[in-house]
Order: sequence, then C-alpha cells, then structure tokens
Amino acid sequence: MAEHIIYVAGNPNLYPIEYYDKSSDSFRGVIPELLEEFSLKSGYDIKYYKASSADRRKSLSENQQTDLISGCTADEKFANVKEKAITVLQTEKDGKKTAYNILLAKSAPAAFEQDLRKFFEGVSADAKTELLIRSQSAPAGYSSKGLQAGIAALAVAVFLLIVLVTTVIIKYRKKLKKYSAESSSDSVKGIGSKESLASAYRHALNDKNKNVFNLIYFYIEFYKKEELEFNEICDFSKKAAEVLQNYIESDDVLVKISDTEFAYLNLTRNKLEYNLLIGTTNRLRSLPERNDKSYYCNAGAGVYMINDDGGADIEKILFEARKAAVTACGDGVNYIICENSDSEEEPENEYDIEKGIENKEFVLYIQYYINTNTFRNSGGEAMLIWKHPKKGQLSAERFYPVAKEKNMTNRINCLLLESICAFLEELDKGGVHSFFISCNFSDDAFENENFAAECIKIISNHRFDKRLLIFGFSPR
Repeated sequence: MAEHIIYVAGNPNLYPIEYYDKSSDSFRGVIPELLEEFSLKSGYDIKYYKASSADRRKSLSENQQTDLISGCTADEKFANVKEKAITVLQTEKDGKKTAYNILLAKSAPAAFEQDLRKFFEGVSADAKTELLIRSQSAPAGYSSKGLQAGIAALAVAVFLLIVLVTTVIIKYRKKLKKYSAESSSDSVKGIGSKESLASAYRHALNDKNKNVFNLIYFYIEFYKKEELEFNEICDFSKKAAEVLQNYIESDDVLVKISDTEFAYLNLTRNKLEYNLLIGTTNRLRSLPERNDKSYYCNAGAGVYMINDDGGADIEKILFEARKAAVTACGDGVNYIICENSDSEEEPENEYDIEKGIENKEFVLYIQYYINTNTFRNSGGEAMLIWKHPKKGQLSAERFYPVAKEKNMTNRINCLLLESICAFLEELDKGGVHSFFISCNFSDDAFENENFAAECIKIISNHRFDKRLLIFGFSPR
C-alpha cells in the first residue's frame, strides 16, 4: 500500500493543533503527528502540500489538488469535499462547542477513507493530551510563556486542557496572520499541478465508481521576431487557461505543466468530442490576434486513450501525449491520437481510405504564409487532413503510406487538387483575387501516365485565376 500518496492541505494558523513551523518549513502540531503515526501504521504516504505560512486550503480544495483538508471548523466551507468530517479534537467555551476536523476530498479513495476513520476512532483522549503537551513549542518569534502555564493546567484534566487550548488558539491565530505573506491562489486560478494530476489519476483507477477515458496534452508554440517578454508569456498563459477551463467538465482535472503546456485528464466524457477539441485548439491559436498582440502562435493536442484495465503509468502517458502534441503543433493539425495508447490490435480495415473518401472524412487544411511586413495572410500551403472516426485527425504523413500500399495515392492527389480549386473558386466569388495556394502532390504522381490530363480536367471545371495555383511535389 506504500505506493498511495495522500496530499494534505494544512491549516498554518491553528497552533498548537496544526501550524506552519518556519524553522523547519513544515507543518507541526497534533494533527500532523497523528497523520504521521497513521502513515507508519497503514503504509499510506502522507504529505502536506507545499507547506507555507499562507492558508491555501480553499484554493487547493477548489482545484482538487489534495486528498485531505485539515484543521477545519464547522463554520468553514470547502469545495469538493465529502459531507462527513473526521473530528480530531472538540472544545467547549461559554457553552459553545467547537470541533476541529479533517475533511476528505470527494476524490479520496474509499479504502483510504475507511482506514483513516478507523484510525482516529482508536486514538484515545490521553494520547491527544500527550500530543498537545509535546506540541507546546511555539513557532519562531513567539513567546511560549502563557502557553506553558496553560498546558500545565490543562494536564490536570482533559476537559480543562481543551478549554485553555481554545483560548490559546484565539490569541495566537491573530498573531500568526502577519506570517501569511504568500498568496493563497496560484498564478493561474483553477489550475492544478502535475502532482494533483498524478493523484487524481491514481484515485480514479482505485475508485470503482470512476472511469479514466483519456488524457489530452496541449502544446503551444510562439512565433515572433524578438523574444517574448516575461509578462507577455504570463498574460498569454492565463488566457490560455481560461480557454481550456471552458473545455473541461467540473469533475475533470486540468493542470499546468508550463506556461505553454497544459494537460487535461478526462473523467467524464466516454467519447472524444472531436469538434470541441478542434474548436479549443483553434481558440488557443487565435488568442494573440483576438487580444491585439504583435506575435502569433500555433497549438496542437496529443490524445492518449486510456484502457479499461488501468492504462499505463502516468509519466508514460504524459510523455507519449506530449510527443503527439508537439508533432500536431509542428504539422499544423489540431490533434493527434497516440498510436500506442490502444493496446488492442488494429483490424485490417482500420485505415479504409476508400470509405473515408466516400464519407467525406478528408478535409482541406491550409498552412498560411504570413507577410512579414503587414503580418497578414498572403497565401498558404494546402494539405489534406483525415478526420478519422476512431483515430482522430491524421496528417498526410500518417495516411499516405497506407494510400501508397493500397495504390490510392492518385485518388488522394486528385482529391487534394479538387478541394483546392473549389476553395480558390469560392475566394474568387467573394472578391479575393490575390490569395495563392501551393498544392504539393506525392512524389509518385508522375508514375501515373494520366496524371497531367486528370489535373487539367479538374482545374478546367473551376473558375479562378490559375496563376494563384502553384504545384509542388513532396516525398512521402
């Protein structure tokens, strides 16, 4: 069971029950000691998430980055947590009872919850008293004189001890506020970390009521004459995060890998929504233009389909998905599905090009040429993209070898030319008479003796300035 890492969002201001100790840069107090004891007995690896003097519990619970929210009272409200809390200590003052609890995230494994509740049920009042006495060392810069006197009196009886601890909490929580210099929210709100992704992935695999369908990696690349300023990158990263947050569902997990790379763990959609994914990558690409920026960017996504048997290790999934995303970005396609993400052997008709042409699954895609003086589109290089019903968007590099093997490259070449001519004709009808397109055929086009005649026939069926059509040949 030691492979299960459990992350805790601690309360830095609840001395001596739970507090941030600056000298050791860690959480200390009754709750941390009890959790450490539970860790040793159970085998769970309990870790406080990024210990600091700032109370980050609300943002961590909203982003679903931890399994436990610690040091909570009934009047504190947190998102994405289970209703039933684990009460660690309870105090009473002026007839009013206050319970100090641990809350479990909704994503926490059921087996872990059961083990943790059973552990705390077995912790006696005497054991808690002993821990309170051991926790009397105040954080650096604090006087422990009043605390020592209070704890000495509390040692007489558990009831008196708890009453005085309440007084201490009220007194010292006010003082500890000055140590909260760090911001409680991330630079990009609502975005988790790579650690939270790994934790959510493990939880979903261990929870019979959850499914892990796929992981999508978004990769963005900038284009500009000069290097982008740091504030430009940060601003873009925030806007990109806002775009991606509109794509995900509330139970899914979105994390920021870097300023230009994000990963999304899909726990809700059992089918990949191709049009939504294409729209999202297109929105990422258009961010600079929509915000009047002097640079532009490209974006691509890598999709890793996760098997029902639990899939691969999260690091392998991230590696493969990122590799696909970088390739998609470089090829100018919206996304690529990782070929090795499906463990089942592909049937022979998986790449049925004839059927793909009949179903109009091949679409025209244009990589624009930008005039560096005006930063406007002046023309483009055309290619066909196969919107495969199972494999997603496939670039020419992926389906041309299959076409060549099945002697269908001529069909693909003619389909490409037909699509370009129809597009140029539509531009001409719309009053655009200067946009040129480069049409690159496969290198085996000349092997077909009827190739030239077929090209002339296709071109003659469309009305546009033929000088705007440029032929080229690419080795496939």
